[in-house]
Amino acid sequence: MSVTRINIERSTAINQFIVELKADLNDYRSLLELMTIQHKLLTKRETEKLSQISGNHKSFLGYLEARAKNRLQLLIQIGVSADSSGVAKLVAALPNKLARPLESDWNDLHRLIELCKAQNERNNSLLDMQQSILTQLTQDNDPKLYSLE
Repeated sequence: MSVTRINIERSTAINQFIVELKADLNDYRSLLELMTIQHKLLTKRETEKLSQISGNHKSFLGYLEARAKNRLQLLIQIGVSADSSGVAKLVAALPNKLARPLESDWNDLHRLIELCKAQNERNNSLLDMQQSILTQLTQDNDPKLYSLE
């Protein structure tokens, strides 16, 4: 394989990595918004609306997982390790006009991922609390409390 062909393939992989990173930024912003809406619906116990948006949540997760796997493959094609240190090497090898936005987007992606994780924890805590309250209310302290007799 010629050096020119290798450079073209790497250049294509770099461009695709940047495009997919930007798509992830948009999708993680949307996911965070969706998870925030879920939290509000959980607090209001609006189960019908929660059910409607759960499909969107699952779709986002599927897209994000597939794109993350593809990004790992692109990093390998580029010739760096498929992790944050590989991205750092890529940033260091690029001209500033490409490196700065890429580094900023990469950092923004990690920040958004952490925000999504934190929101997910809040949602899970709220669900746990609601489940605990429901369990306390329906415990068998007074057998006749919830019976038809």
